Amino acid sequence: MSDVIKTPVQQRSIDKKNRLLKAGLDLMRERGYYHVNAAEIAKAAGVSTGIFYRYFENKMDLVLEIMNQIVNDSFKPLIQEFIQKDMDQTNFITFISKLLDELSEIHEGLGILHNDVNTLLSTDETKCNLWMTLEDQIMQLFVNAAKQSNLEMVNPEEKVHIAYNLVESYCHEKAFHKHDYIDYDILKQEIIKTLVHIIIA
Repeated sequence: MSDVIKTPVQQRSIDKKNRLLKAGLDLMRERGYYHVNAAEIAKAAGVSTGIFYRYFENKMDLVLEIMNQIVNDSFKPLIQEFIQKDMDQTNFITFISKLLDELSEIHEGLGILHNDVNTLLSTDETKCNLWMTLEDQIMQLFVNAAKQSNLEMVNPEEKVHIAYNLVESYCHEKAFHKHDYIDYDILKQEIIKTLVHIIIA
């Protein structure tokens, strides 16, 4: 294992790290966090195990990097869209509908890994704090976006916190719980109405 975790600079090295991230996500979403090891991830990425440890301290380090990548690739473009639109109630409803679709797709894409990570974080305070910091960053991005919008939101921190947890609950239900008695089209519309009331009222 490398004593120093490196940040790749050359394109070839960046490509290797990205292949490790993709291979790790592909394997862990299907088999779970606990049933995949670094050597298997490295093999699937077409690199040596030593290369894995050049860029990641361990599997959890790789997972946190995946989450950061999701924030940069998915959340930040959505937030930019939120800021750039002349946001009124109609635009807000369209935006929330798109947000729910994209975030539920992200959750579904994490597969078994999602629940395994929640279990792991409950036993590792350091990693849990890192995860909470990431969640805080996501919510702060939305708070800052709300302040820059035309919505004139009162108590944005508190409202975004409520909205975030409501959206998370919807995504978990749609991606993992899948109750037979739930009509997900109706659930989505009810979530949208609730979010409009929370954010705009």
